[in-house]
Amino acid sequence: MSGGGRGCSAGGAESSTPTQTDCLTYLNEVKAAFQDQDKYDMFVQVLEDFKAQRHTNPTGFISRVKEFFEGHEHLIYGFNTFLPKEYQIPLDELFKDDRGSMRRKPTKDDAEAYLKQVEETFLDEKDKYIMLLQVLNNFMDKRISMVDVIAQVKGLLRGHTNLINGFSTFLPKGYEIIVDEIMDETRATKISRVN
Repeated sequence: MSGGGRGCSAGGAESSTPTQTDCLTYLNEVKAAFQDQDKYDMFVQVLEDFKAQRHTNPTGFISRVKEFFEGHEHLIYGFNTFLPKEYQIPLDELFKDDRGSMRRKPTKDDAEAYLKQVEETFLDEKDKYIMLLQVLNNFMDKRISMVDVIAQVKGLLRGHTNLINGFSTFLPKGYEIIVDEIMDETRATKISRVN
């Protein structure tokens, strides 16, 4: 599995064998995800080492790939299509979001880390952080709906795309906040209900 006319298989999938096009499409996804030629080249080297049976066994190879793709679960999901079933990387903690992408279910630690990030971002505007906590408490106490939460959060976090995207990971299935660039370089969000 590598570009430039080299072999594509890391062992072959159990049911249908991936095509050269599948391989190249996947490699382009990897390249785009890292946007770092060195990291991409390292990944290709891992594949070549495995194919040439240098310094690795299937379990070690899978371990290297899993470590390499840490934080990029969609790449692990895609990589599994090239592996025999017995070597596929388990995706127990992942779920498919509404756009078909694989992502890990957020944990309590994720929520705490997110709130800490918001707090640090608004060190000079503590009222925004406190208002965010109030919005979340109001939702938990069933005083406001999810649509109200999204509307209030998008207002509080306006101009902080990273925080809006971070918040979106905690939304229940069927809800998302889409961030769009606007010509004057300010940010706006659009709420959409996905059915």
